[in-house]
Amino acid sequence: QLYPKNDNGYQTNISEVAMVMQRPNDDVFINGIHQDSGFFSEYASSNASMIVWIPMFDCFKKNGTLEIIPKSHLRGPLPHNKNEWEQRRNGSRNTKGLLYIKESDLSQDEIKNIKSIDCKKGEMIFMHYDLIHRSGMNASDEMRITFISRYSNLFGKNYIQKYGIW
Repeated sequence: QLYPKNDNGYQTNISEVAMVMQRPNDDVFINGIHQDSGFFSEYASSNASMIVWIPMFDCFKKNGTLEIIPKSHLRGPLPHNKNEWEQRRNGSRNTKGLLYIKESDLSQDEIKNIKSIDCKKGEMIFMHYDLIHRSGMNASDEMRITFISRYSNLFGKNYIQKYGIW
């Protein structure tokens, strides 16, 4: 059930990996509220994408664990606003980073119900590309390190069009 639906019979592949290091008490280099489909729309349109989020240390609210809006992936992809490179550090907690969802596009219940997901070292969180989430704030004295792996259908319609494969 975790394996994403694949409409055209092609295999789902690792499309991107990243190691994310968040410094203690850093409120500059964090991501505001967003969906990964906002960043990686060329994959997400195939609806055959997922993210695996793996902490390298125990992650709890104090050291900046992942924060999600439960079941928000059911809304589908939402419009995202873009910050210019210099602007990604400014603004409110929810508008940091390069892309973000306007709070006016979310209900007050959604914003009020953002949940921190505690996760121990080596455990994994599997997410849909449309799940609305943000980086937690690292208020500890330790570096927070996580590994993110994105899995996508590289033969999704928008990926092929973007890169002119066929």
